[in-house]
Amino acid sequence: ELLRYEVSASSTMRFALDPKSISIADGDTVRFTSVITSPSGVSNISYEGIRCKTAERKLYASGRPDGSWNAFPDAAWRRISSAGANSYQATLLKEFFCDGEAVAGKVPAMVERIRRSKALR
Repeated sequence: ELLRYEVSASSTMRFALDPKSISIADGDTVRFTSVITSPSGVSNISYEGIRCKTAERKLYASGRPDGSWNAFPDAAWRRISSAGANSYQATLLKEFFCDGEAVAGKVPAMVERIRRSKALR
C-alpha cells in the first residue's frame, strides 16, 4: 500500500511513496520510490535519494510502463527547490526525512510520520 502525502493545497498531482522502498544510505541519504499521479491517472515512478546534509536530490532510476527500470548511473546531485506547487522533494526533505542536516530518525518513524501526515515542523 502506497503512502500518500500532501505537497501543496494548489497541487493537482497525487504524491505517494512505497514504504518498503524507504532506506537510509551513507548515514545522511534517504532513498525511496516515489509515485506521482496526474489528474488523468498517468503515473510517474522514480527511485530517488535525498541527502539531508546538503539538501540535494538524486534520481537513480525511473520506472518504465513494462515494470522495468531505466537506471541513471551518472546522475548528479541537484539542489532541492521549494518553488512550485509540485516541489515534492522539498516537502519530503523538510517534513518527513530530514531534521536540519541530519536524517530524522529511523525508517519506521519516517513511515509513521507520512502515514499519519504528521510533519516534523
